[in-house]
Amino acid sequence: CRKEIGGRILLRPQQHYAAATVADFCTAALTFLDAVFPIAVGMVGLLTAATVLVWQVRGATGHGTAGNMNFDLDDGTTSGSLWRFVGWLVGFVAAIGLVGFTLALIGFFVAFLKIVARSSWLQTLVLTAAAVGLVLLLTSILHMNLPGGLLQNQFYDQLVWPLR
Repeated sequence: CRKEIGGRILLRPQQHYAAATVADFCTAALTFLDAVFPIAVGMVGLLTAATVLVWQVRGATGHGTAGNMNFDLDDGTTSGSLWRFVGWLVGFVAAIGLVGFTLALIGFFVAFLKIVARSSWLQTLVLTAAAVGLVLLLTSILHMNLPGGLLQNQFYDQLVWPLR
């Protein structure tokens, strides 16, 4: 998959083409307003990731963004594997595909806050309501269509606005 020349990692052109094709396919169905926010956030994330990647490829060690220090674990506790959080993200995306964005967001927030953050029920419900309320407010103001899921497609006519 990768080739190293002089300590530099080179990606094959096929990988670049495949990534561009997938990105184009994923954004082709979005209207202009639906695409503005994800593209803006994606550009900031891409620039940040590229900066960190450059530092890591150069072999940065020690303190700093690309260093090997993790100050979250100074108290001696372990946060588990990185793959655990990737699993949460994959589960959230799978839930969006199954039940739609709004219900998946509610389920994700409640599950994550109870299991990972170990929040109380009151705090979990307040934070979930605030987050979902903000997303729905922005969706309404920007006239955006949130991604639907398989179950939403089956019962579309019987559902009210946030779930459509």
